[in-house]
Parts: sequence; C-alpha cells; structure tokens
Amino acid sequence: MQDNIQNTPQSNPNYPPNFRPQKKTRWWIPVSIIGGVFLLFVIFIFAFFSFLGSSFNFEEPEVKIEDKTVLTIDLSDGLPEYSKQDPFSIFSGGNKSLSFFDILNAIDRAKDDDKIKGILLNINGSVGRAKGAELQEKLESFKESGKFIYSFIESGDEQTYYNSLTADSIFMPTEGLLEFNGYGISSMFMTGLFKKIGMEYHVVGFEDFKSAVDSYNKYKFSDSSRYQLEVMLNQFQDEFIASVAKHRKIEKSQVLALLNQGLFTVDSLYKYKLIDGMKTKTQVEDFIKSKVYPDLSTDSLYTKELDLVSVVQYNKSKYKPKGEVDEDKTIAIINSVGPIYSGSDDNSLFGNSEYEIRSAKFVEQIRDAAEDDDIDAIILRIDSPGGSVIASDEMWEAIMEARKRKKVIASMSDVAASGGYYMAMACDKIIAHPSTITGSIGVILALPNFEGTREMLGITADTISTTTSAQFLNPMFKYTEADKAKLYTLSKTIYMRFLERVAESRGKTVEQIREVAKGRVWTGRDAKEKGLVDELGGLEFAIDYVKEMIGVDKDKLVYVKSYPERKDDFQAFMDALGLKNEINMTNETFVERVKNEFSPTIQSLILNMEYLTPEMQSQMKYTLAMYDISRKERFLMAMPQMIDYK
Repeated sequence: MQDNIQNTPQSNPNYPPNFRPQKKTRWWIPVSIIGGVFLLFVIFIFAFFSFLGSSFNFEEPEVKIEDKTVLTIDLSDGLPEYSKQDPFSIFSGGNKSLSFFDILNAIDRAKDDDKIKGILLNINGSVGRAKGAELQEKLESFKESGKFIYSFIESGDEQTYYNSLTADSIFMPTEGLLEFNGYGISSMFMTGLFKKIGMEYHVVGFEDFKSAVDSYNKYKFSDSSRYQLEVMLNQFQDEFIASVAKHRKIEKSQVLALLNQGLFTVDSLYKYKLIDGMKTKTQVEDFIKSKVYPDLSTDSLYTKELDLVSVVQYNKSKYKPKGEVDEDKTIAIINSVGPIYSGSDDNSLFGNSEYEIRSAKFVEQIRDAAEDDDIDAIILRIDSPGGSVIASDEMWEAIMEARKRKKVIASMSDVAASGGYYMAMACDKIIAHPSTITGSIGVILALPNFEGTREMLGITADTISTTTSAQFLNPMFKYTEADKAKLYTLSKTIYMRFLERVAESRGKTVEQIREVAKGRVWTGRDAKEKGLVDELGGLEFAIDYVKEMIGVDKDKLVYVKSYPERKDDFQAFMDALGLKNEINMTNETFVERVKNEFSPTIQSLILNMEYLTPEMQSQMKYTLAMYDISRKERFLMAMPQMIDYK
C-alpha cells in the first residue's frame, strides 16, 4: 500500500502537493499539417493555371486601337505616384492599376494619336491638389490638338470639379450632388475629455507653428496654427476661383458669390453655368457618339458601339515614340510615398495596402540606382507628411552618399513636409509644385501623464530606483521641472540639427532658416519665395530639368527606370508567400505568418468601418501610422495632421 502511494504523482517530490502534471500537447502538428496542405494547395493552383497558360497559350493579347476611339480616364482610385503590385494579379489577368506617370504619358500619346478622337473623364475620386493642377495643365496641352474632352461627375467637391474644368462640357446626372461651398478645415480637440479622466499631456514643440498635438492640450486652434492654415486655404481658394472663372467664362466675383451660397442641386449648377447638361453616364456616351460619328442617323447611333479604351489598356497597345530617343541616357525615379517608418516591410505576408516609406527599402533602392552605371541621374518623387526621425536621418545619409555618384533631384508631389522635407533637403536641387504642401520644419513631443487618472481611481504607486534619473518621465507621476528641462534640451538638440542641415542645404544661416521654419507649413509657391525650394513645377518639369542637367536636349526622350521595380508576376506571388527563390519556410512559420496577417487588430477594425467618411478614414489612417511609429520612437518629424480641406 505504501509503495502504491509513493508511486502516485501526488507524492512525487518533483511536484507540489495536489499538482497533477498535464500531458504535453503537440498542437503544432495539426497546425503545421494544415499550413502545409494550404501551401501545397496554393502552389498546385498556381501550377494548374501556369499549365493552362502554357498549353493553350493564354497570353494577354496585344491591345489594338481602332479608328475613332475615345480614351477614358477614371480617377475613382485617385492619382497614385506608383501602382502597388498585386501578388495575385497572376490569377486575375495582370496588373490593372495605373500611376500618375502612366496617365501623363497616355495623354501625351493620345494627343498625337490619329486614332484617338478625344478623352472622357470620369471624375469621382480624391486627387491631391498638386497632381490635380499638373493633370489640368496636361489636359490643356491635349486640347491644343483640337480633340475634345468631356467630363462626367456623379458627385464630388471643389477638387473634383477643378479636375473637370478643362473639359469642353461637364455633365452630371439629375440626382447628382456637388459641394461647391469653399474650402475649410475642421479638427477635434480632446483636451476636455482628457481632463475629465484626469489625464494630461506635456507638450514640447519647436516652434510656434508646430501644432501636431494641439488637439491633446488645447481647446481650439492656436493663433499660429489658425493663421498658417488660413493663408494656405485662401491661396487654394483663389487658385480655384481663377480657374473656374477662366474655364467657365464667369466673373471671379460671381464664383465667390456662388461659393458663399453652398451646396447646389444639379439644375442649379446648370442654371449658373457651372455644368453643361444633366445626363447619365450612358447618355454622355451617346452624346460622344454623336460627335465621333456626326454623319450617322439617330437610329444608327443608337445601335452603334462607342470604342472606349482605358489608360491601362491604351498603354499596352503598340506605340512608336514621337521624337528621337537618347539611347545612352536613363533617369531613375524613386517614388517615396506615405508616412516614414524605420526598417523594412518584408514581414508582411501579402503586403501593406497603404503606401508607406520604409527606410531600409529606400536605402536599398537609392544605392541600387547610384551604383547602376546605366543610370545618369536620380529623381526622388516625394509625397510624404513625414514620420520617424531615425528613418528620415538614415535616408538623409543615403541620399548624401548617392550624391557622390549621381545628381539627385527632389520632386515634391502633393505633400513633402517635416520628414518629407528632410529627405528633399539632402538633394542637389528641390522642385515643388506651386500647390505642394511643404515645410513644417520643426520637432514636437507629446507625453501623456496619468497621475490624475491614477488618483481618481484610488490607485497608489511606489518606486524603487538605483539612480536619481531612473524614473525620468514616468507617466504615473507628475513630471518634475528638472524632467521638463531635460526633455526640452533633448528636443531642442534635434530641432537645431534639423535647422543646421536645412541651412547648409539652402546656403543660408541658421537664423535665416529659423525665420521660415518654426514648424510652419507653406505652399510650394511661398516656399520658393522663402528660399526653401529651388524651382516650381510638376513631375514632367522635373524630368526636363534633369535632362538638361545630364546634357539631353529637351525635345529628346530618355529612358525612365521607376522604383520600386515591378517584379515578374510569378516572383511577386512567391515573394508574397515568403518563398523568395526557394521553399525556405517551415510549415510552422507559414502558419504563424498567416495567423498574424489575418488576426483582427485595432487598426484593421477601425480602418474597415465603412461608415467613416473618406476624410475621417484618411485622418484615422494617418493618426494610426503616427501611433505605430511612436511605439518604437519618441521623436517624430511629422505634419500637424493630414490636411483634408473641403
């Protein structure tokens, strides 16, 4: 009996009393099997489609352009600087997205293409101010050919309407809606909420205009913030009024009066000559048919098909460049779009749907371009509100190193501010569009303090420290004056280094730069006057500028190599699975990545709330991006907020 008792787990000296050891599970075995089966299934599907393609020659046919074709430009997805590659496009017939550069090239081609009779604009997406203005300039150039442009708007705002102004006629459906009520910015301030829960933020900002966290410690816009935003909005509105007056043959005073009236129904828009007719999209196409085939009867037009070709399809058709090509010259365009992060995004299974700048990727790209003997110069195409200080500095160093080998020119898109400007100032020259939002040269910190919240909840706290500074900026206790002074010194050091580098880049003194810095946001036009940029112009201006720098005649064409480079569809698919050039990932790793990719997160839950307006989604994405960066870094170079004006 005694022996039986001693042999039971309860009496084993390796276990505490009443402890029953659990049988070790091997949960990873079925998970690995499932992951392996899934992986094999995906590879099988790919192999199956590849087999079909090779057996039946399922290659995408070359697009043939018929006589009297109309080019359609759909801006429902905006004007991205570059098209992100879909790793599963191999199953969907190839890439169907397009870039801003694609659209500019297509319009240029169509201008001289005898088979293209005109352009139909479908203006229903969100387009940035600078790219929208450059698009308008390109469309005005197209009209010099004598071909038509017609525009169809379902609904939109001032920017939507602005992008349609070059059209010979603008049409809207009877129940369409257009916000024609001027420009404005609104922001929520959380200070009152924080006060109710005993929370407060200690903010250190350099300097007056750096208002990124005003919503955390103020109840309304500061005087400086309000002033800089009013200046910018008034400039945008003045440009809008001038463009409407020019294209619609209306007095500027009348345009302003209409903006003050507010929202308009379509019949009112027609009454005030802001649009040319009320038509559905089908009716617009019928109207265009009557212009393309003026000799056909009404009955014949009804049954006649209108040949429409999208920009994506048009760029796949045969094309012989008009003009001589300099075979020996190539320009690299490195597209730098989105918030700035440190590191790389290689850990993403299917890639990030949002545009972002990763310092490791950027360094890899600019080094590749700098070391490529076939590349003669580099254009950094920047569309970024900033982000990580560490990443911005890493990219600054890489740009400075690249300049030892090649000319590097910055071309600012819609936004190139804070960290975005930090990148640009490392270049040989800076080119901004007059409507670019830039500057924001400053640094700001916002640190939460929860002592009030802790006391409200009756929570006490105690500490044990080995040094006098071990509890520096502990958010459970009020920050001491010594803590605040030390934090101020740390922040000022970063700000002064920023000013020094700008001053060195612009050939000015630190005090001269400080006068136009202080965190203030400028339009490209004002930035040129203040000496923060060298030239005013868009992407094509930048290309012509670089051509001149490398000794190419303006009338000649050059090759353009774009970064990030597009991969072969098969390689993109394999990379998405983490397989690279070989099957080098275990089942367990694969399953873990699938789990991480598809597990719901706060970001994914918020960003997929369909009831949020586009403006709220944009601000939410930006806020979450800044939060994501701040989890690793204390100091940021970032815009005050995503400036969504309407």
